[in-house]
Amino acid sequence: MKYSEVLHDYQPSEMGDFMLRFDINECEYIIYSPEPGKVSCVELRYFRELSACQLAILLSRKVQANSELPEISFDYSCSREQLLTYLFDIDATESNTLKKTRRASGNEGYLLSGISNPSKIVNFFQYDASGKESLVFNNISGYAECGSDTDTVHVTWSPFQFSLLEEGISNHSYLLSSSSPLLLSFIFPKVKDKKILLYSARNPLEALFFLSRYTLSSGLGKMFRVQSSGEEVMLSLEGWNPITVVRFVSRMNKSANSVWMEEYALASSSDFTAFRLQSAGGMSFVLFSGLESLINVFLSSYIPEAGLESVFSLC
Repeated sequence: MKYSEVLHDYQPSEMGDFMLRFDINECEYIIYSPEPGKVSCVELRYFRELSACQLAILLSRKVQANSELPEISFDYSCSREQLLTYLFDIDATESNTLKKTRRASGNEGYLLSGISNPSKIVNFFQYDASGKESLVFNNISGYAECGSDTDTVHVTWSPFQFSLLEEGISNHSYLLSSSSPLLLSFIFPKVKDKKILLYSARNPLEALFFLSRYTLSSGLGKMFRVQSSGEEVMLSLEGWNPITVVRFVSRMNKSANSVWMEEYALASSSDFTAFRLQSAGGMSFVLFSGLESLINVFLSSYIPEAGLESVFSLC
């Protein structure tokens, strides 16, 4: 089986004399020549090398052999390391910080390590001059770390915020690409028994998933699970007294209306029920809009309710 047969019906998003880039089903694939007369493929989510057969399986392609179709070829060869250097496009100028600059865009950011091999780079978390933040590749299980080990650890999902923390004195900090269960299961042992400063202002939903996963893994008395469609958040509460839940939701609704009175300069409370409590099968559920302001209301209300002031602070 040949790569040309597998990719025959796809158009490359980038063409060069040493590589072809394909964007297929929200994943990127690079076809390149690691040495003269040889062709290989790297998928850019986990940076795996794929044979033509493996690529066909991932793309659900049933390929018919075509002897008249030549294999993909290139004018030049490049090593895997040279290819990744090109893809990350990092300025090689020496610096006394971890922060890097991409040559073409000028965007600044941080190389992210993989959890299975910290010496292996799996992504670049960047921000541009307008403050927009994004991952270069689709891998969401990478992290960066700076500072020396202390009793306090800073956790953020913002490369810009991480750059400010890196400038601080002895700030032990983690930059996370997401709050995926895989990544958090790797991070939690590293922050165990520390005071955790969660930078939730820019990424409240990620902080919400972090806090949920932490309570579940720690077996705390008042736990919660998160489901989010983006537009709506649903929390299932576990280990809560029903009366406590009613009072907790009532306090959050008062807090939400106080926030809106200040934000919209209202003369009186809107009396809007932002947090809705529902019960089914003996379990309590809290539903609310995925507005950042409401997620922050829950976070700031939950930490004292669960008695976690000695463990978490919001920034």
